[in-house]
Amino acid sequence: PSGMLLGAIPLVAVNAGLRAAAGARFAWKLFILVAIAVVSVVYYRPFCKYLCPLGAIYSLCNPIASYRLVIDKDKCVSCGSCQKACGMDIRTFETPNSLECIRCGTCIKACPMEAISSTWGQVAQKIRSRCFVDEEAGASVPAPTLDGVSSSLTKKTMFYGIVTIITGLLVMYGNLVAGLFGNMNSRMTVDVYQEMNGLYILTFLLWTIASVLLLLTGIFAVRFRKDPEAIMSIVEKVKVALYFEIAGLLVSIVGAVMDLGTFMLYFQPALFAASFFIGVPIAVCMGKVLRSSVCRVRDGESPGRGKSAAWGILSVLYVLNLSLAPVILIFIYQLT
Repeated sequence: PSGMLLGAIPLVAVNAGLRAAAGARFAWKLFILVAIAVVSVVYYRPFCKYLCPLGAIYSLCNPIASYRLVIDKDKCVSCGSCQKACGMDIRTFETPNSLECIRCGTCIKACPMEAISSTWGQVAQKIRSRCFVDEEAGASVPAPTLDGVSSSLTKKTMFYGIVTIITGLLVMYGNLVAGLFGNMNSRMTVDVYQEMNGLYILTFLLWTIASVLLLLTGIFAVRFRKDPEAIMSIVEKVKVALYFEIAGLLVSIVGAVMDLGTFMLYFQPALFAASFFIGVPIAVCMGKVLRSSVCRVRDGESPGRGKSAAWGILSVLYVLNLSLAPVILIFIYQLT
């Protein structure tokens, strides 16, 4: 239905040739779309619950997914509030990771006893408790406000965010250039390259996701540069981008090893994008320094000379990595 609504109908509407070619199959799919839309007014997500084959396959991963619902048996009183709030009518207090669960999180908010949580939420709570919970007393302490307390820390976070935004944009640009080269190469109809088109698409997808994550992390750092809990979580966000970077790099290396000649037309401009990924591990280290600095601010201490020196060295390396763009571009053009 979504393909019909977002793809087929707009294309048929603007293309006279497609309108002329549309026949009984188009009418049948249009009828299905209208029928599901009407049923959706009465029932919650009927297509997702009863018809979607992809959802059925994904649901098999619910019990082993990284994001799972967790029930605190000591708090749960089996009142059924979670089931009443659940659009899929799941008895969450009995089967929190049911195959029908779509992970909307409504039950977590609806539980009056706060007995339902998620594995991701528990990880976030552990991160917050590193600096904002007194382990001896077992009670939460107020999160420090960085306004006027440590202007240098807010400036560091601002710098970190801006540089990360630039890195994300440059990686996105380099990946776009690589995509253009890949499209040019695909028109050569090289038999070997046709077999490797899947590797090209996978690398392009992984690095696009990584560049978007870097861009969003930079915006997040700039936006919440005065929020200590947000600063604490920056390093975890950059790590996710690092994982996608490594995966894309491994796929591109595999493609180059399989057939260096044909894959090189994509691999060369991809080096431009990969060169900026060198800064991602540096960004992870810088995020750890920021997190440690927040902890010290909580304890009423200064960041310390060691942390300041580490920040300075990492900042210089990060900026130098970005300044390599002209050199990398010249190198690529010489190869091509």
